[in-house]
Amino acid sequence: MSSRKSSSSKKVEIDQVQTLGQTETQGDEPEYEVETVMAKKVIDGHVFYQIKWKGYDEITWEPVEHCNCHDLIKKFEKKLKEEKKSKKKSTAANSSDSDSEEEISENVKVFFTKEYIDNLLSKNLKPEKILGVTDEPGELTFLIKWKNQPEPDLVPSRVANKYYSKYVIKFYEQRLVFNR
Repeated sequence: MSSRKSSSSKKVEIDQVQTLGQTETQGDEPEYEVETVMAKKVIDGHVFYQIKWKGYDEITWEPVEHCNCHDLIKKFEKKLKEEKKSKKKSTAANSSDSDSEEEISENVKVFFTKEYIDNLLSKNLKPEKILGVTDEPGELTFLIKWKNQPEPDLVPSRVANKYYSKYVIKFYEQRLVFNR
């Protein structure tokens, strides 16, 4: 989705999006309100936020320059910092438990909040296939295409390995190369 800044601090105008039967327009362009910022990713130095739109089930990734919900972004960034600090403390306290799901290396940037992962799991989506893998957000992450969903999602490997292990194994098996 491409979007333009609005005058309201929590509003983002979206171009070329069907309004799902609603006609909330300002001129010819519909206006959507951001409910919450759910996740963050950085691709080639460009920051994107995952946005949950108020009154819609649709969740989209938007570049930071298109987001005019600065107070929600600040709140999200503060929450990320707090989670990172609490994970560092719990990692130090539980240093003997190296297989802990909550443990993340100190060098890893945390972009996936507990809220993001809980929301993803609560949808009970069934994977169609894993499209790719990256470590760009700071931890190993899979791009998963869901059955009956148009948009794939980034899923941290710690979550994919636990809940979608069959698909992770299939993904790696398809890429195995044996030298003769």
